[in-house]
Amino acid sequence: MVRERGLAIATAAYWQQMPDWPRAMRAAIEALLAYFAAEPDLARVAMVEVLAAGGEALERRDEAVESFVSLFDPGYKPAPPVSPVAREAVPFGLYSLIHRHLGSGGEAATLPRLVPAATFFALAPFLGAERAAGIANEKASPPVRSAPATAPAGLAAG
Repeated sequence: MVRERGLAIATAAYWQQMPDWPRAMRAAIEALLAYFAAEPDLARVAMVEVLAAGGEALERRDEAVESFVSLFDPGYKPAPPVSPVAREAVPFGLYSLIHRHLGSGGEAATLPRLVPAATFFALAPFLGAERAAGIANEKASPPVRSAPATAPAGLAAG
């Protein structure tokens, strides 16, 4: 349930900013962190407590993180050679950032403060540090109202 909602919210924000891929990624990260901030109990279970739930729960966590991998695909086209490891390392790194924040006592309500750092981390392998920092530090995106009807099936939630 958390994966479905999180992916739907993130992809709706993403498609509102496409074809500007870097800003689409920032919008998706921002929307996902806002969702977790608004649902602190779900965020804690999905991002922290899952580690104590056993192998099956960890497999589902990995599937949830991997469901965001395709959002990074457009970043490979204009980028200098990016290691194939980045395709999975970046989404799992973003998971780790949220996990560490919540697991070390950070409140879910403060997750949106991570948007600049998370955006920089996500974009730097594709854009370089300077351009990634510029986008990471931009003003917040407007809130997402609904998912566009034209999102490609491979990237749509559900």
